[in-house]
Amino acid sequence: RQYPKAAEYWKKVIALTRGDERTAAEYRLKQITGNWGRFEPISTQPAGRGATVEYRFRNGTELTLTAYSIKIDQLLGDVKDYIKSRPQELDWERMNIQDLGYRLIEKAQTKYLGPVVANWKVALDPRPNHFDKRITLTTPLQKAGAYLLKAEMKDGNTCFIILWVADAVIAQKPLDNGTWFYVADAVTGDPIPKANVEFFGWQQIWPAPNAARPQINIQNFAEYTNAEGQIILGPEKKPTEYQWLIIARTTDG
Repeated sequence: RQYPKAAEYWKKVIALTRGDERTAAEYRLKQITGNWGRFEPISTQPAGRGATVEYRFRNGTELTLTAYSIKIDQLLGDVKDYIKSRPQELDWERMNIQDLGYRLIEKAQTKYLGPVVANWKVALDPRPNHFDKRITLTTPLQKAGAYLLKAEMKDGNTCFIILWVADAVIAQKPLDNGTWFYVADAVTGDPIPKANVEFFGWQQIWPAPNAARPQINIQNFAEYTNAEGQIILGPEKKPTEYQWLIIARTTDG
């Protein structure tokens, strides 16, 4: 961890080498002396409190942050439509909502990217001797939804993270003969009555050993939460061998 001394030795290696060996040494030097930053893993956050993210960096002095809204309704609709089309083979990447950031950046699925909702700069105070520093960044994102947050380090790298901000949550728990669901305010925990809860389930099976393609079974129905924000479903309505996408909506959004 003697980074300044290590950097001096890498400079000597660069001066004495050529070709791939020199390129590798230049990369190692840049890892120490360059301006680098990345987001740390983060969980869903409640709406109305100004979502925060953890950011680790070294050497850099200024950060530009840009937040884009994500079209969640369109994404969920496309996931359901894809499964309903009963393809020859289910593509997990097209159904995996949690890997949304990978799909937006690596797969260029920008149709789910909405407008810029926030843009701001942050002055950074790096630690000496090229050591990493971890800070908490407060964002202006108050409204519930999903956002793509981009961080551009001045004279350095660019990184991204998906930030989920929730105003409602769905809790579920298995019962002796069914499943219990609770829809609540994400901040207070108070129940949300009369929420429309859509259950979209699918199952992929092989109808026969020599079948040419799998059979995809689909169940799609909705229930309203009671006055206590609860729904109880028996195993006949929500079979455990299905995978489920569960969406809760209210009249006020």
